[in-house]
Amino acid sequence: MIPRVCLVIVFVFAGLSLAGGENIDNFDDQPFSEQNLPPEVAVSKLESSSTLKSDGKNSYSVKNLFDGDLSTCWAEGKKGWGIGEWIRISMHPGTTIYKISIANGYQKSKKLYYQNGAVKKIEIGVEYWNGESKSFKITLDNMGYTADSLQSEGDFHDVFPVIRIGDYADLDPMKKITLKILEVYTGTKYEDTCISEIFLYGDQEGYGDAYGD
Repeated sequence: MIPRVCLVIVFVFAGLSLAGGENIDNFDDQPFSEQNLPPEVAVSKLESSSTLKSDGKNSYSVKNLFDGDLSTCWAEGKKGWGIGEWIRISMHPGTTIYKISIANGYQKSKKLYYQNGAVKKIEIGVEYWNGESKSFKITLDNMGYTADSLQSEGDFHDVFPVIRIGDYADLDPMKKITLKILEVYTGTKYEDTCISEIFLYGDQEGYGDAYGD
């Protein structure tokens, strides 16, 4: 990273709490789909309120959130720690997201993780195709640099925090999901808040049939 460089949101089981302080740690009891939806199946458009300017070979585009690479990240480009900045995920029709897992911070290396900011509290807004909307706030524990603890891609949702959408909003086809930064864990060097990857779990009408599931 350069001297202004780099937030995850597809989240660790005991790493979340409600804005009111309720701990969220009993996910296995909830009968939601575990199907990891590829971005090309679920996502029609990605937007962010700002993006940090590219540094040579390093790009901090919002597209990095769905590239399957923990060594890349999205970094907000607002002066300071990015409070109020947001990511918006537009869905293909027929998509229902049951849970989101977030690789928080810049997971490229332990050094870069702690030099940059990571999301502490976010507001999640869900817009439905019927015109209704819901929003809720979540606090993420600071799990630190966790990429090196992964043994395989299948371990992702066991390591990063998971948000169960059905705990706070209706599980109906969703048009957009917006993640807005409310508080951050500040870094030691750069005033940039980063997210390395987001994973979406849910259902997409016709997806199983199309892929032979």
